[in-house]
Amino acid sequence: MKQITANIGNKVSASPFDAKCARAGGAGKSHWLKHVAAAGAALLLATAFVWGQAAVRRSSPKPDLGSPEATVVSFTKAVARGETNLAQACFLPGGVDYDDMRQILASKPGSPHFEIKQMFESLNLNVPMPIVVKTNSEHGTKVVWRVTFKKEFKPHKGPVFKPGSTYDFDATLKPSGKLWLIDNF
Repeated sequence: MKQITANIGNKVSASPFDAKCARAGGAGKSHWLKHVAAAGAALLLATAFVWGQAAVRRSSPKPDLGSPEATVVSFTKAVARGETNLAQACFLPGGVDYDDMRQILASKPGSPHFEIKQMFESLNLNVPMPIVVKTNSEHGTKVVWRVTFKKEFKPHKGPVFKPGSTYDFDATLKPSGKLWLIDNF
């Protein structure tokens, strides 16, 4: 391949492209490469941002509130994972336990509600949470569901829950539009 050279002032250029860059005040290939590198870095950052946003959306799904059963399972998973906003979204605003659950979810070590929060964090989310009982009344729909412990939980009072042991939670839910929300836990 024949190399083309051009004289621009006192600079010698190796190609017509270099000559064009030199006339434009750049330094030939190195000037062009700096711009390409900057554009590539910007594209890489933009791609990482988009993928990062997608990952955030995937890791913070909306709770399934389409049925009483789905709501209690969504709530249990959210609170066990420490996703307080998702867990709170499962409760009926102004309901019987709405404010109490807010306090439990925000509790820190030493607070009176922290033990309940620790109980949720001890649950095994990799096993099914069967619905044990579902009854309807004028107060709402009562659901009892069984959870399994992943790690030992020692409450201040009461029995110690070993890994694999189970416990039955219960809640009363009320419809709110097309959603089912926990009123009383």
